[in-house]
Amino acid sequence: MNETKVRFFPRGLGEGADRLMPLSAMVARLTRAAGHAVVHLAKIDCEGCEFGALSDQRAVDALRSVLHLNLEVHFVIGGEALSNEGRAARMLGLWRSLTEGAKQLPFSKEPNIEYASDCVEYAFVNEGVVVSGGG
Repeated sequence: MNETKVRFFPRGLGEGADRLMPLSAMVARLTRAAGHAVVHLAKIDCEGCEFGALSDQRAVDALRSVLHLNLEVHFVIGGEALSNEGRAARMLGLWRSLTEGAKQLPFSKEPNIEYASDCVEYAFVNEGVVVSGGG
């Protein structure tokens, strides 16, 4: 029988403090703990740290071993709202890191209902999972 393995770790996404670790280390730890070469599902909701966390090339490379990624993107960081130009610039960099670097393909987008103007939920699937239909 195939056993479901869900693991939670008392660590936050980031660097510098004892209870924080970079995304690349977190993905490596998850794969080791599960005994798999891939992470089946990762959810990132780090209240604005996603831009910094996903700008690191090691993090982008690590996401290539994530099959499904759910990501909440925040536009109000530390109480300060980004301008439309700031949002666009940050999103372009994030989008390129995810789609070109990490090979994650978006398939769903929806506003966070409670904070619709401040954050958006995205869902991605690793391009290695996608099967093209014959035609």
